[in-house]
Amino acid sequence: MTHSHPGHSTGALGISKRTGAEIVAHATDTRTHTRWEMSLSYMSVFTSLPMPVPFLRRTAVACLV
Repeated sequence: MTHSHPGHSTGALGISKRTGAEIVAHATDTRTHTRWEMSLSYMSVFTSLPMPVPFLRRTAVACLV
């Protein structure tokens, strides 16, 4: 994955579930939820929409680069 735009990263969750691969992302492309939980941020613009966008599910990040 190159960066956390939905066009580049929306398949990451499905690929991770099917293969067991961990998601690796740059710190600026993540959102921290708790001390131990990070996910892809999908650029806050997309998650602030007033309607549900099903393909923007929380995708856990295992490692920062």
